[in-house]
This record gives sequence, structure tokens and C-alpha cells, in this order.
Amino acid sequence: MSTRMIEPIHIVLSDADGGYYRFGDLPRLIADALYLEHPDDDDEAQELQWMKHAIDGVEKYKRDLARAAGLTDGEPGYLHVVENSASKRPLELRTGAVLDAGLVHLDWLNEWGESRRPPLVFSTIAAPESQAAAPAPVANRGTPKALTEAQEAEILRLFCRGRGESVRALAKQFNVSRQTIDKVLQSAGIKG
Repeated sequence: MSTRMIEPIHIVLSDADGGYYRFGDLPRLIADALYLEHPDDDDEAQELQWMKHAIDGVEKYKRDLARAAGLTDGEPGYLHVVENSASKRPLELRTGAVLDAGLVHLDWLNEWGESRRPPLVFSTIAAPESQAAAPAPVANRGTPKALTEAQEAEILRLFCRGRGESVRALAKQFNVSRQTIDKVLQSAGIKG
């Protein structure tokens, strides 16, 4: 009897601070990676893709991740979540806003992904070495830039897609002020 190997699904996430992702953001990040937009498609195809993103992506992973976080350590499919604090202690209460604010490391996502069928393999966008270095200071102020070019590109992508992210949500996600997000959008000619 021949067994067929199930190919893993590779999910590439945007880089995160220290490899930690906010639990509440993960369903959308995973869906964004799996259900890419195709701007050349007609309106009907774009709407279908958006529905797949929302239902097959965000809602499905919201349920799956919450179920995995609710398991006890050592159970198959368990997802480790820690406090969003310097101590990074394991979460005691694993529901609601407390869970959504918790942090999940990329390595823990991969451990959880191994238990899925088909397996999920998570990785991050690899920045070129020149961008990985500390950003150059802004000449007119002498202070380092708040965002890298890769982060600015990600902000533009998230803001410009069909359902778009609000400036407030982007500021929170990238840990910068709303004015910084507005400057990025203005420099790209998107916002006046």
C-alpha cells in the first residue's frame, strides 16, 4: 500500500518584533498570505476572493487558533501564547481581549502548524541585508527613521487593498503615531 505525502502549505508573514505576533492579528495575517489580491481581476472575481479571505481565511483561523490556545500544554495541536509584556509569562486566561492581546512566537506557530493537515509552515519576509541594518538618520532632523522601507511598503499595501486598514489600526500595528502613517501615505501621493 502506497502512502501519499501531504505537501505543507507555506505561509509567509510580515516581519514581527522579535518574532512575536499579536494573537488577535494572526487570523488576518494568515488569510492575507493565503488569499492574495489580484488587482487585474474583474469586480466579481475580486469579490469572490474577498469572501474567501473573510470566510475561509479569517473566520476559519480565528476558530482554529482560539481552539488551539484553549488546549492544555502537551496536547496535540496546542498553541503557546504569552502575555504582551516584558515578562512574556504564559497566559492564564485564554479567552476574549486577554487572548487577543497575547503574543505568539513564530516558532510556536510552526509547532502548531505541524499538527495541522495539511501541515502549515510559517516564515517571514526576508529583508535584504542592506535593509536589515539600522535605518539611516533623517538628514534634516538627525533622528532615525521610525519605519524601514519594507515597513512603509507593507503599510501602503495594507492601506490600498480593497477593504483597507484604517490609519489608526496601522499605527497600532506598526507601533508608530498616526502622523507617521499619514506621512507615509502623503509621500506616496495617496493622501493629501
